[in-house]
Amino acid sequence: MKELIEYFVKNLEHKKHIYELLDRVKLVLTIGNERESCSIYIDNGMVSMSPIVMEKNPMKVIIQGNCEAISLLLNGRLKLREGTIRDELQVMGSFRNKLLLESVFYLGGKSRF
Repeated sequence: MKELIEYFVKNLEHKKHIYELLDRVKLVLTIGNERESCSIYIDNGMVSMSPIVMEKNPMKVIIQGNCEAISLLLNGRLKLREGTIRDELQVMGSFRNKLLLESVFYLGGKSRF
């Protein structure tokens, strides 16, 4: 799963239009399955898997699910909302951040660099 998340983050670096969505966002996203979890740090458009020192307390979102659902989400083939409706994903965070992340996953996973 870590490799898939690394590839997703790297893919985001090549999609400058997504940075418009992430400008002024401070967020720590933790994605996990039954075996492991990884965090993605978003700070004013910068996206990294390495911890970033943030001035303010960032918002936190946690996504849990099975390996297949996480893979489909990161590849843009499963919307965050659909995964929660199907009970394949559990998402903890504000509604606003869920909507933001749905857009990021959908746009970020659609094509490759």
